[in-house]
This record gives sequence, C-alpha cells and structure tokens, in this order.
Amino acid sequence: MADFKEFGDKACSFAKNMADKANDAVEVQKLKAKIRDCRNEIDDIYSSIGASIYNRYKEDDTVDAEYLDPCGSIDEKYEEIAELNDKIDIIKGCMRCPNCQAPVNTGDAFCSKCGRPL
Repeated sequence: MADFKEFGDKACSFAKNMADKANDAVEVQKLKAKIRDCRNEIDDIYSSIGASIYNRYKEDDTVDAEYLDPCGSIDEKYEEIAELNDKIDIIKGCMRCPNCQAPVNTGDAFCSKCGRPL
C-alpha cells in the first residue's frame, strides 16, 4: 500500500512539475511576443525617422550630405514603380489621369475621380 502512495506522490509531483514547465513555456512565449512587438515599434520609429529625412530632402534638399545618395536611391525606386505601373496600365488597357494619377480607361473623355478632361 505504501508503494501505491509513493507512486501516487511521485506521479503528482511529476504532473505538477510538468504543469509548471508548461506555464513557464507559455510565459516565455508571451514575453517573446512582447519583445517582438517592441522591436516592431522600433522599426516603425526608424522608418518614421527615415521618412522625415526623405520628406525634408524632397521639400528643400536641406539634409546632411550622407543622406543625399540614399534619398536619391528612393527617388529612383519611385521612378521604377511608376514605370512598372505604366506597364500594368498598358496590359490592362488603361492610362493614368495626368491631374490625379487615377487609372482611367483608354478612350474616356474625363477622369472619373477628379473630372479633368483627358
């Protein structure tokens, strides 16, 4: 009978130990998720800083010389995006309104977004 009690005590102790480890693992995952959230917020702040520098560059070019090349690279990427959008428009059979850049069907007389004659 004592063997059964000892076995039961060991089983209970083992189960409690496993439950504690499972709870610890869950807590660790929660903390790692919070760390990931903090890192994402830092990335957003970095991005905001970069956007602020780029906007100053676009407004009046008063940025430090070290940022001129990266800002120029961003301009090149925007130009590339515009060219790729033009290719998409050609495939779709449409064009962009010269006033608001909204897509319009080739042959339309007016832009459906801003109303400008085409």
